Amino acid sequence: MSILRGSKTIRFRTTRTQSKQALALIYDLAGFTTFANRPDAAQWVSSFFNHVSRAIQTVIYGGNAYWLEEPETYVPLPKPVHQKFLGDGALYVWTGTTREPLKNDFTKKLCLRLRDLRLNFDAVTRVTREKVQVPGIPREIRFGLAMGDVYELGRTDARQREFVGVCINLASRLQKYCPGIGFAAARVQMVPDDRTEYGFVRMIANEIDGFPPEYVLLDRAEYAILDGEVRSAHFERIK
Repeated sequence: MSILRGSKTIRFRTTRTQSKQALALIYDLAGFTTFANRPDAAQWVSSFFNHVSRAIQTVIYGGNAYWLEEPETYVPLPKPVHQKFLGDGALYVWTGTTREPLKNDFTKKLCLRLRDLRLNFDAVTRVTREKVQVPGIPREIRFGLAMGDVYELGRTDARQREFVGVCINLASRLQKYCPGIGFAAARVQMVPDDRTEYGFVRMIANEIDGFPPEYVLLDRAEYAILDGEVRSAHFERIK
């Protein structure tokens, strides 16, 4: 007797859905796969991932950002409508409507918090390294952020929602686009005065796999220390 009798693959409802304005965030833990492949991984991988997830939770839902040089209590940001574990990171999606679009103040705060978590991530992993005495704990987190439209897919086999859209694909490409760059945001608005004040720079990313050249927001300090050949291969100044 087949053990697959009555089983179903993932299927979606065929009702038509409207596109929505969305912001997609994908983060990735560099080196997590190697870390998780250790023979004794089951003892500490889930604990480590939960520790990182709590930092992301603080960024989004508010709380004590202890990793900053001067710790700060974050106020809550709008809640994402979707989040999904990706194996070595996670996806978060926020959506807006014509009547209530996603606000620039929200996206600015999210960019600042993610960039600062990226730059101070060693303070987050230090807590785990003190408890888990094993080599190879990931010490780098990368963020890709992009705005665009998404479509919601309703699954027939579960209540959870799924989303598809260009901004999700773009965020995935951005988080691993350039060695040395751990924060990149596309199609996210930030006025020049804010970019200057908060240490961001806007460049053209000209080699994103599957995408035409895109304006991207980067951390100015990370960009400044890139090797010249790496910089010229991945970015172009705005003329």
